[in-house]
Amino acid sequence: QEPLILDMPFEEAIERFARVNPREPDEEPQGKPGRAAPFVKWAGGKRSIIDALVARLPDTFGTYWEPFVGGGALFFETHSRLTIAVLSDSNLELMLTYAAIRYDPKAVISKAQRHAKRHSETYYYKVRGQHDLQDPTDLAARFLYLNKTCYNGLYRVNKKGEFNVPIGSYARPEIVNQENLLLSSEALQKVTLRFGEFDIISPTAGDFVYFDPP
Repeated sequence: QEPLILDMPFEEAIERFARVNPREPDEEPQGKPGRAAPFVKWAGGKRSIIDALVARLPDTFGTYWEPFVGGGALFFETHSRLTIAVLSDSNLELMLTYAAIRYDPKAVISKAQRHAKRHSETYYYKVRGQHDLQDPTDLAARFLYLNKTCYNGLYRVNKKGEFNVPIGSYARPEIVNQENLLLSSEALQKVTLRFGEFDIISPTAGDFVYFDPP
């Protein structure tokens, strides 16, 4: 097999890829009523092929490990059958958001609703520029707000590690789904959350590891 050869610089290829929008926002697969679903939009999310993934799961296994959790589509689809689960990612803001929703969903909801009421282009860039938040629920509410209103739900940072995705062009973005955030918090109660690269996991024989790398 011939090696992949790009006819443009790698950074330019990444920028072009980031501009591709294969699915309009209103076409995003919806969760099933009364069941937790991913609470963030995530590039490469697997909600559109979730039935095919579930059909390939082993009948029984020990601990469920997902070291590139992202939006966690497979976890949320199968969490009711899991006894032990370990979710991790190298995106610190994402994992802080998971933790805040697990431990204090009502505070996250309240603060995210505040963002939703003030949403505008000017307000978006004001919130995007807040890089010194310390309260985990403030961080989570900001993360959710930016995720649901930024361009294509992308996550990108500059050399300083600061989120820098421009605002999206959604007419009516659903910034806060209170029911789903509460259901997600309930689903996360039995989960161990970790921040780090994929090689921090330590599965043993009989466990199931879902690798979905970027």
